Amino acid sequence: MSTMAILMGLYLALHYLTNIINKNRLIDKTIRKFEDSQSICNRCGRDVSLGSELWSNRLRDKDNFENRKLKGAKFPAGNFIYGDCQEKIQR
Repeated sequence: MSTMAILMGLYLALHYLTNIINKNRLIDKTIRKFEDSQSICNRCGRDVSLGSELWSNRLRDKDNFENRKLKGAKFPAGNFIYGDCQEKIQR
């Protein structure tokens, strides 16, 4: 079997799997399953959920709701702090 035939077979298999995943919206379902329902910054209120442009720069806030309120969080229900907001806190 030639290398070209193997590559074409792999391409077709991946194309087929991609169509199945997109048709059934499997990626969206997986993201919703593992994403925290309170994926907002507890300082600024911006969405930091998976798929947002701010997702890669978020930090989980380990404080509980009451401690967040005491520390001045405007959105204490949020379980994350956006990186820029964290830098402002540390100044």
